[in-house]
Amino acid sequence: MLERFLELQPAVYAALMSKEIRSKEKDVTTLTDADVTLAENVMSVLTPLRTVSTGLCKESCPTASLILPLQKKLLEQALTFNDTDTPAIRQLKQTIADDLKPR
Repeated sequence: MLERFLELQPAVYAALMSKEIRSKEKDVTTLTDADVTLAENVMSVLTPLRTVSTGLCKESCPTASLILPLQKKLLEQALTFNDTDTPAIRQLKQTIADDLKPR
């Protein structure tokens, strides 16, 4: 859903800023550039999780030989902190990692 919003965000913004909409509504609130950047960063964190989930769902009978290495790769690569991570992204990665570790 977030990915689709980001694809359509320029069109949504253009529609909200059109004179027809602005004339009917005086106070149209849109996302800030920081909000859009945060959504893009959240997508970059969630994309590896979606890829792994989709891959395991396609298998007719996933085994531990697939699950455990993928879990380890997610925890050690996709969910580690980068220097460019914002506090919100660090918190998201930490929360996902904390939930994924005992599984």
